[in-house]
Amino acid sequence: MRILIILTILSIWGCNKSDVELNTLPAETQTGANTFGARIRGQVWTINGKYCKQLGGCRENPSAKYFIIDTPFNASLDLSADKVIYKGIGVKSRESFDFNFDRNFSGVGIYHLKKDNALHIQYTYRDITNNIYYQLLEERETFELNITKFDTTAKIISGKFSGTLFNQFAPTDSIKINEGRFDIKLQ
Repeated sequence: MRILIILTILSIWGCNKSDVELNTLPAETQTGANTFGARIRGQVWTINGKYCKQLGGCRENPSAKYFIIDTPFNASLDLSADKVIYKGIGVKSRESFDFNFDRNFSGVGIYHLKKDNALHIQYTYRDITNNIYYQLLEERETFELNITKFDTTAKIISGKFSGTLFNQFAPTDSIKINEGRFDIKLQ
């Protein structure tokens, strides 16, 4: 009986707030709360940790950068989010989302993959044995990115996304992404 009580206490103690947060999608907000999450193949995916390069330097998680190319209606936008799982002092796995407009980002609205807006979306999974890239394919318009708030004064970008991405090296392998949402402070 004592062993059962001790095991129960240890299991409760071992479950911390971050474990619960990793299994819950963030709320849909428009306040610059620095949240990012989605369902990938039905499983909850949220940000965790920071991605740091071996030679130094970490990127904010999540991150949003906006650049005006020549007019506010011809601008570039980069969004990124990472889920880094640590094991001991090293990284066990790293997953990341990257959204990039090379040009023609014009603020609030719904975007799809088209040659005129140069939208690129990629989901990457890396661990000791895998390095898998899922991305949009030009011949398939299978992804929707809905920017619901874009405020350069308050430096906030919020939105929703969903669709299908395809394995870069095996186009018959795909992942379905649903209920995607983000609320990020612009850098």
